[in-house]
Amino acid sequence: MSLFLSSFYLFLSVSSLSVFVLLHARAIASHAGQSGARVLPAEQKLKKGTKRMSAPDVCTTPACVRRGADVKLNMDTSVDPCDNFYKFACGGWSSRKEVPEYASVYGTFQALSKHVMYNISHLMSRSYENPNRIVSSLYKGHTACMLGGNDVGRDNEDAWNKVLQKIGVEEWPNGPGDVTIPLWSKLIGDLMTTFNHKPVVYVDVKRNRVVNKNIIHIYPGSLPVKRAYLDSPYYKSHMLEVALKINSTLLEDQQLLLAVEQMVGFEKNLAEILAMPSNETELTFVSVMELENDVDLRQSMVDTFLILDNIFKSAQFEVSRNDSVLVREPAKVRLLLKACGQWEKHIVSNVLVWHALQTVGKDVIPSVQELNAAFKSQVRNATRTSSPQTMVCNTALANSAPSPYSMFYIRNFFNSASVPMVQEMVDFEQSLFYGEVQDSKWMDQETTTQAKEKLRKMKSVIGYPKWIANETKVSSYTPTAESIQEDQFVYYYVACAQLHMTNKLRSLHGTGDPEEGQSFNAAMVNAYYTRTDNKMVIPAGIIQNPFFDPGLPKYINYATLGYIILHEITHGFDSNGRKYDAKGGIFNWWSPKTEAKFHEKAQCFLDQYGNITDSVTHMKLPSKQTLAEDISDNAAARLSFLAFLKLKESEKHEMQVLPGLESYTPEQLHFISAAQPWCKKYDPDTKKFVIEEDVHSVSEQRVNIPFGNTPQFAKVFNCPTGSKMNFAKKCSVW
Repeated sequence: MSLFLSSFYLFLSVSSLSVFVLLHARAIASHAGQSGARVLPAEQKLKKGTKRMSAPDVCTTPACVRRGADVKLNMDTSVDPCDNFYKFACGGWSSRKEVPEYASVYGTFQALSKHVMYNISHLMSRSYENPNRIVSSLYKGHTACMLGGNDVGRDNEDAWNKVLQKIGVEEWPNGPGDVTIPLWSKLIGDLMTTFNHKPVVYVDVKRNRVVNKNIIHIYPGSLPVKRAYLDSPYYKSHMLEVALKINSTLLEDQQLLLAVEQMVGFEKNLAEILAMPSNETELTFVSVMELENDVDLRQSMVDTFLILDNIFKSAQFEVSRNDSVLVREPAKVRLLLKACGQWEKHIVSNVLVWHALQTVGKDVIPSVQELNAAFKSQVRNATRTSSPQTMVCNTALANSAPSPYSMFYIRNFFNSASVPMVQEMVDFEQSLFYGEVQDSKWMDQETTTQAKEKLRKMKSVIGYPKWIANETKVSSYTPTAESIQEDQFVYYYVACAQLHMTNKLRSLHGTGDPEEGQSFNAAMVNAYYTRTDNKMVIPAGIIQNPFFDPGLPKYINYATLGYIILHEITHGFDSNGRKYDAKGGIFNWWSPKTEAKFHEKAQCFLDQYGNITDSVTHMKLPSKQTLAEDISDNAAARLSFLAFLKLKESEKHEMQVLPGLESYTPEQLHFISAAQPWCKKYDPDTKKFVIEEDVHSVSEQRVNIPFGNTPQFAKVFNCPTGSKMNFAKKCSVW
């Protein structure tokens, strides 16, 4: 951290802390005064069921005062916790917050993410020279992006067109008679290596943990828009508006309309292929030569070696016909490549560029952002604006320059002293999960042994991987000022993308990890588990209030961030993660009997969630779509309270309650704290689309169903049998 920032934060801590605490104390008093005129249903129930032998031990640290005020403001104590715990814990959030015009939902995660982005932009916007090449390059990118938001003249569109011209796309869209159209098999690679973009079929280099070497991976891609949008009467007009705005076509009006019609036709063909049932466990190991000799592809005039050769040549690297290739979902990849080979080349070229425009162009061309927002407003029949430029630029920098962006964040905003505390939490909860597996009554010995081995080998990254702090390594992913010859942000984006792709492609025959420097965003407000690495990642962005604060009693942190960690651990054993072994390889390590029992337990969730009707949209929840997340949510709810009990046994002195919430026991505060990270408000006009598209259940059910399935919850809140939060039939896997 710079000397200026250190002094600044010291000033805040000394001069402002007392004022900050006083304001939060007043907030508690004010909130209590508003509801103190009558005994509310929830408070009446809690007072009746709560037995205290003495006055509660209240935490009075500044962190506890802040959290007590925030928790109370988020609650709606007029709601009976046994009737709807989500509304009890989050009703105050919903009544106080509004969904921004650029979003469909707004919750705890989104609020913190916005806060993080604005802090980063505020610091980057300070105009002073920094001798550090990494920081100065990042500043240049940020400045170009923020200025680009003014969309002066046609600078952004012209810059985009110049980049495309360098890879042979002289105009877009093209017509059938254009002799300058590049071969699609070359263009697909050029778009990947220029923008670090994933087209409909894309190539990557990854470390294969099973064979312990870096190999080529080929994946089926995805469409930048949902399949349902392709049938919208607004979609073609949206495509036409973007084409006219980009203004790089020589087609007459009728020819342009025909080009748009053909592009949508090809996209629908691709969508049909991508909609085929996915089987991520279907893998094929072949050599480049074997892939090249695939009869089905050769008959369709698909030159797979040309595709690979062109991609690797961009990094001044030769691919060999003897190199190994891992093809994921080979049947789907083959059909996608065949479709590209069978459609006219100008149509394929037009669609490939269109997809790049929708995924990358939205980050670098403000007019495309605005047109995309307008299109979604039409499709969803709801007014939506494009995101604020501050958020657009942070997202674009995190996508294009993740390593420099992450280094900047951890050096200026992250307290690394939190890492050992979170590591202790991870170790504690992995041990807890290990004990549950070991004591399981429904798994046989063989499967239990494999599950324990997977837990033992599960890795974790807390805050950031070590190489993020290594200036030498991060510099290799940072473009020089000289390499960015013009001020438009697209040039910065391309310079970063090309560096990242070059480093990754050159790692093919090396021993280093090709993931190093690629996609890690330390400022991300989320956590995730990667099945192919058997690795859990808790970025620095989420290791802060309201998810973690070292000034709080430990059990509160375990209820918030600890709950999320347990959720991620469980992803290694959910309906998808269970198909991968300890090394991240696809392998069925389940005995038939235990696997059948797993499916039986999972079916309980499918039935339970599938019978819920959302009160706003009147839609049934898509339980098949959300199964993996539902399994993880329920495990986190049950196991996090088990973690609470173990903490209570070993650290009774830390079971302090929060100020302003003295009427609640630590057990009750555990569940309230575990619920509030999922507080979220939905835009009623677009909630339907969220339910259709999200792999998570809606927030209300992410709290109510897992807590209703947790036996101790009903006891802690005195919920009678038959009440809405005390399920007669409780589902569980872990």
